[in-house]
Amino acid sequence: MKTNIKTVLSALIITTFLAGTANADQNKHKKGPNIDQVISSLQLETATATNLKSLMESHREQRHAMREQGKKDREQKQTLRKQHRQAVLDLLGYEKMYEFEEVMHQNRHKRKNDGKHNKQKRGE
Repeated sequence: MKTNIKTVLSALIITTFLAGTANADQNKHKKGPNIDQVISSLQLETATATNLKSLMESHREQRHAMREQGKKDREQKQTLRKQHRQAVLDLLGYEKMYEFEEVMHQNRHKRKNDGKHNKQKRGE
């Protein structure tokens, strides 16, 4: 009888652990905002929405390629970011660009902060 309880408890613990690990793996790739929600909140026309989605995916692929190549050059990253921002501005115009940045800021992935980063900024 004790063996069965141990077996059931062990199986339950392992199952819980595996479920938590699978959930963490799924969430690991969802750090950015949901582009469909961004488009919906901006109330974009279909063609503009499609172009924005394509532009966002292209930018993500370029960032990923730089990361895989091991490029850590800050200037290259900033140049890519500026090019992407200008492309979005050209697509949306100033008014929608402002709304876009607001929505992106609100939906930005919240990082866990251990206090070290803020102390460095404040000079402590």
